Amino acid sequence: RFDYTHEFHLWALRDGRAGYDILTPMTRTDGAPGQLVMVDRGWVPMEKKDPSTRAAGDPEGAVEVNGFVRIDLDGRSAVTPDNDLAKNIWYWVDYNAMSQQLSNFVRPLVVVADATPNAGGLPLGISEPPTLPNRHLEYALTWFGLAVTLVVMFVLMLRRQFKGASITA
Repeated sequence: RFDYTHEFHLWALRDGRAGYDILTPMTRTDGAPGQLVMVDRGWVPMEKKDPSTRAAGDPEGAVEVNGFVRIDLDGRSAVTPDNDLAKNIWYWVDYNAMSQQLSNFVRPLVVVADATPNAGGLPLGISEPPTLPNRHLEYALTWFGLAVTLVVMFVLMLRRQFKGASITA
């Protein structure tokens, strides 16, 4: 079952539009104690952040989620902003902070729902895992370009030194 009262809003872009991936805690229906699993139910535009504007997309009772698991959403770089817990705007998945807010252990993974349509149309899932960028050619051209530039600068420096040197007998 989804716990809609404790959903988290992870800032995201979709097709150039700003919005949020809706992360909703899911509890087990078999009565087993313990952990929650965070489910990325999909993306909503910024104006649909408020759950009351998309209540038709919140199924009640036991649900089955089809999708894939991601374990890389907790990465944070030097330029990633701090999460704004007061406004429920998250820029990276902080499992510890989410666990504290829920007073329950959240497993360190996110199940990402597939593109199966939700009632009401939102949130919008994705059809396949994101592809990893293959930028090897770009990196190779950059580094070889820098190496050629360094060689040219070294040759020019040597040329200047030998040109200014005088030989005396």
